[in-house]
Amino acid sequence: PEYSEMAARCAKLIAEKTTAKVASMMAIENQEVIAQYKNDITILKMPKKGGTGLSESFENMAKFIDASVNHPENLEALKETICY
Repeated sequence: PEYSEMAARCAKLIAEKTTAKVASMMAIENQEVIAQYKNDITILKMPKKGGTGLSESFENMAKFIDASVNHPENLEALKETICY
């Protein structure tokens, strides 16, 4: 939980203080952090440590980055499937 909290706090601070686009990735085990920050930052789903689906999570991150930069009109629909 400490790493997920740090990632969420850093992402929120970067979003508030810069014009950079930010997102964080974390597993559902960090549900307290997810609940606390999901309205402030984008949090992409990823499997728990040692779980399956890590490659898919990184593919989803690449899709998110591409949509953020090149296809913002598709971003909300994508968030519904790959984010908390």
